[in-house]
Amino acid sequence: MNILLVDDDIVDRKVIRRSLVKGGIEHQLTEVSTVEEGIFALEELCFDLLLLDYNMPSKNGLDLLIELKRINHIKDLTIVMISNSHSDELVLKCLDLGVQDFLLKEEVTASLLSRSILQARKRFELESQLHKSYLQVKQMAERDSLTGLYNRYYFEETCQRLMQADKKRYKCAGILVVDIVDFKKINDRFGHEIADQLLLELGASFKRHTKQEDIVSRFGGDEFACLMVSCDNPLQIKIEAEKLIRLLSRNYSIYELDIYCQVRMGISLYPLNGNNADDLIRFADIALFRAKSSQSAMACIFEDNMQTEFQMKYNVEQDLRGAIERQELELAFQPIVDIQQAKVVSLEALIRLIYCKIHK
Repeated sequence: MNILLVDDDIVDRKVIRRSLVKGGIEHQLTEVSTVEEGIFALEELCFDLLLLDYNMPSKNGLDLLIELKRINHIKDLTIVMISNSHSDELVLKCLDLGVQDFLLKEEVTASLLSRSILQARKRFELESQLHKSYLQVKQMAERDSLTGLYNRYYFEETCQRLMQADKKRYKCAGILVVDIVDFKKINDRFGHEIADQLLLELGASFKRHTKQEDIVSRFGGDEFACLMVSCDNPLQIKIEAEKLIRLLSRNYSIYELDIYCQVRMGISLYPLNGNNADDLIRFADIALFRAKSSQSAMACIFEDNMQTEFQMKYNVEQDLRGAIERQELELAFQPIVDIQQAKVVSLEALIRLIYCKIHK
């Protein structure tokens, strides 16, 4: 066991050194007398255990614990605080900063120190297991199981936080919703395994071609989304969106097959189109619907009239469904007359609504 002892009192260090030997703990001990020396040692060497004095000149043990947070490579360090000071407040502060056990200097003996180290190591193992379980649950709650991208739940929560953030931090943002043209045909033609691999590679490409601060998500099926916060204005979002479409719409080599994938995109803009996350995601979906119904546009930015048009089409569809169920449709034949010959030459078949509930 590699142990670092940080204590400015030479007598106390001698007591601890002797207790470690008497306790039968196999170890290699490094001793330093200041917080600064302790930080340097932790940055340069690897230790299993830190025995830390609280009362030291210049900086105390709590200062060292705070500095530990910025040393990224320290992962498996058990910490025991050894101090002359004892109060509930100090103990709680130490525990909050990652200490596994607390021991009074006046109580340091070979048996007590050995027991404290063993308890601290066991507590550290339990904390590590608990943290690992937490990360696994967090991963399941926030990530898409196929692509590893964020899922819709996390995306929506992040959008909500954006809307509630300081307006000076995010002056402009875009929500981009993307899906694959004729994905069902790809799925039917090549099978689920290849279709899933296409989704995985498309998601990886989507993530690779956006900035680190942008949030890329898979909503489900062949639908992906991006919360783009890396742009300063709507024009830049439009430029980046068009670039993304060109990068994502290409041939993907999957299991020695070249599969061409074309995507379409709907875009809503914050705060231009609103400042409610649910509305902006819905507006991006409506813009995607417009892009998919267009013969030429690969991307479409939401405009206010799209909401009215989409709602009108939806209402007509619902009315027709209801009319079919209520048998409110009737077949009529419209005669087409040749006026020169003065006779009916054909009939035009029409479906008419007997009754239609009109939505305004």
